[in-house]
Amino acid sequence: MFDSYHITLSDRAEPVLLAWPTEGNASGFISFEKATDWRVFVESLAIDARIPEIVQAKYARAQTLYLLGWADFSVVKAGELAALIALELGLIDRYGGRISKSKRSFAAMLRHMVEVDGLTDLNVDNVHLHV
Repeated sequence: MFDSYHITLSDRAEPVLLAWPTEGNASGFISFEKATDWRVFVESLAIDARIPEIVQAKYARAQTLYLLGWADFSVVKAGELAALIALELGLIDRYGGRISKSKRSFAAMLRHMVEVDGLTDLNVDNVHLHV
């Protein structure tokens, strides 16, 4: 769903350094020298196509903001917020019917995901590979 090729990025004089887990180092950093490398990285953050389209659309906004972070890295923080909003919408879609409205919060849905569905770091590929 993420289509970014209408956004033109130019190479920078300075690389972008991003805190990101690396092999064997959950608190590592990765560096991007070229705009095309950044674009490929942002595209690699795609979510599963089975996710409801409304959630995919909201997450695509986050990816667009991540991409624009190449020009102004502070925009990445806005992308993180947009990604969290997409996650919350996905959690509501998945667990909203299982938790009463009066108790339905972001934290409650995350807790439900761990306690009832058993999702832990060992079940998340990105975390499991880098710790």
